[in-house]
Amino acid sequence: MRLRGGHDFGHHIRCSSSLTTITDSPNNTCVTSPVAYGKYQEALPGFAWDAVALQLYRDGQTYAQDISAAAGMINLARTNSANNDTTFYLYQSWARRSTWDSWLDRDDLTTSDNVVNTREGAELMLAQVRQATGADVYIIPTGDVFYSLGVAINAGEIQGLTSHQQLYRDNQHASYDIGRYVAGLTVFASVYGTEGLSEIVPPDGFYRNTNAIWTPETISDINAVVASVINGHADVRTIPEPGVVFFLGTAWVLIGVRRVRV
Repeated sequence: MRLRGGHDFGHHIRCSSSLTTITDSPNNTCVTSPVAYGKYQEALPGFAWDAVALQLYRDGQTYAQDISAAAGMINLARTNSANNDTTFYLYQSWARRSTWDSWLDRDDLTTSDNVVNTREGAELMLAQVRQATGADVYIIPTGDVFYSLGVAINAGEIQGLTSHQQLYRDNQHASYDIGRYVAGLTVFASVYGTEGLSEIVPPDGFYRNTNAIWTPETISDINAVVASVINGHADVRTIPEPGVVFFLGTAWVLIGVRRVRV
């Protein structure tokens, strides 16, 4: 898939950290932004954004703390009137490998609970952030995709893959091949839509340390699951392309579409 126009993005990344941790120490990052937008305090109000994505991550904080952090970032962006129509996203972090099959569990979470990587937790965050900001806030359903793809793999429905564990390289990080490709594809398709998704193949960088069997059938099966989850998700909304997108969180993977708009 090629974007018809261009694609430009910036990011504020602090590894293994929640939104609360980022707001508590806003000058600490672990990756330098690829373009000169600066850190989020300057970037969000200083530029016009088509989309801003905030990553949810468990780091010992409560939902109330992360709701406050997310709402503060969204409201900061909207101090610039050029961002009145910006689409905001909450990026689901997937379940840990050791608790993979608990993604759909319901625990009647409240804002006083600590953040956990479950669908219910993401739903709670989404509802509360929408209420706190009145902004257009949607989901990048990476956790839902990991779970659905894991179910399909374990059922023998994905050519060349045999276990959901192939999505992981350790208990919490995505594998360098399958996992990173799935995460990046989900971000791309959530923001830009699933039209033409069958044309995407993994860039060369996704073959690092791989034991995956990358056949056209494997890629096609993966892409179909990603498209199915996104198309069936009530809280996903795409933006027109080309886009200028800001990512804020602990780690980001975006399929190779970094083409600057001129």
